[in-house]
Amino acid sequence: MSENYERVDMTGRDAGENLNEEHVYTLAILAPGIISSIFVFIPIENYLSAYIVPSTFIWYRLWRAALIALLLWIVSGFIYSEKRYSWKMFFLGSAVTFMVFHYWFLWSINMVIPVRLYPLFYFVGDNSPYVLDMGQVVGLITLYAFRGEILGSLKNRR
Repeated sequence: MSENYERVDMTGRDAGENLNEEHVYTLAILAPGIISSIFVFIPIENYLSAYIVPSTFIWYRLWRAALIALLLWIVSGFIYSEKRYSWKMFFLGSAVTFMVFHYWFLWSINMVIPVRLYPLFYFVGDNSPYVLDMGQVVGLITLYAFRGEILGSLKNRR
């Protein structure tokens, strides 16, 4: 048996190369969640407002993380391309992170004031105006960005 054989996968590439790519993609998906979670502890609202905002309500912390995740999603949406697939994975990770913190934020508000979710909108309280549900918008745009991968996996299942 030869000891000089190469470990090659089905695509003809070295198996170690694919493993490194998988690590990069995993890190790219997890990084927005880690970054947003760090910003839970940084009072960014005091930098964004002329007035000092006391962070006595729990939803302030969730709002911080959702805001950072939304900003990461927007920036990565401008940067990603099919050539740099790790940025597309970062785009996916920031979308999931934003949706988690956004709906956690709405759930925490719902503990005090009723929040009613509808397609693309939500209401806070009884006399609320329509509020665009950015969680659904981000989810739909992200699904559209991954339409090639979704359609490809559906074709492979047939």
